[in-house]
Amino acid sequence: MFSHNLDYLIKEFPEERPAIERLCIYLDSVKGSVRELTVQRLYDLIDPSSQRVLVKMLQQLVKNGVFKQIVRVESDSLGGIGDYDSVVDVPKVIFDSRLGQTVEVRLDQIHLVYRLEQGVK
Repeated sequence: MFSHNLDYLIKEFPEERPAIERLCIYLDSVKGSVRELTVQRLYDLIDPSSQRVLVKMLQQLVKNGVFKQIVRVESDSLGGIGDYDSVVDVPKVIFDSRLGQTVEVRLDQIHLVYRLEQGVK
């Protein structure tokens, strides 16, 4: 049916089968290309029953190597200026190459991004 085996998700979230199938269709459609998605974009794509369920599903997808979770600092001039593994790794100040100056990192500049891992089956 799908080239991505997400049976472990269906076992954990059987009521989310339609959302997981939509995720499989999306993953099949972007095969071989690097994709980064925000939580909101993933929510819109797969339409799970709630945001809470999506967060739990994303935890499993990260754990199983489908996605890598990235904490990204965004410039006020738009675009990423730093990627980190965890919120605790984000520095208090960072050089914003888009503005050409060092800036204090604000909470509204920090975003979670999920990158589709290469070679996911």
